[in-house]
Amino acid sequence: MFPLPVFTWVKLGLAAVVIVFAYYMGYSGEHNKFVNFQKSVELAAKVQEEKVAAVTKQHELVNEGVKDEYEAKLAAVHNYYSQRMRNKDTSSRRVPTNAKPAVRIVRVPADAGLVERCAATTAQLTELQAWVQKQLAVHNAK
Repeated sequence: MFPLPVFTWVKLGLAAVVIVFAYYMGYSGEHNKFVNFQKSVELAAKVQEEKVAAVTKQHELVNEGVKDEYEAKLAAVHNYYSQRMRNKDTSSRRVPTNAKPAVRIVRVPADAGLVERCAATTAQLTELQAWVQKQLAVHNAK
């Protein structure tokens, strides 16, 4: 029935078992390496996500701080120039009857809002520069 002796079949069977076992060990070893690599990549991704979240939070805090400073300075500029503008309602002013004539005339510029807009733009520029410096400090602190 079997053209080869039984001992030969046993050797062939053992050889097949050894080959299958070696293949399995090689596959499982590489598979284990791959699983470990996947875990290390996931861990590195989580660490990087935490770093990104921390830096993003720092950037947002800087943005909020600079925004608040800018809004406060802009309000101060508007307040300062609104107090300097003359009241256009002359009927509410009282001039004493024995007033001396003015030595010089203080004129309001033709575009009275120009000075205020220039001051607001300057404040915006200085706050933008401060924002860039603070963002660079956060970025370089990594």
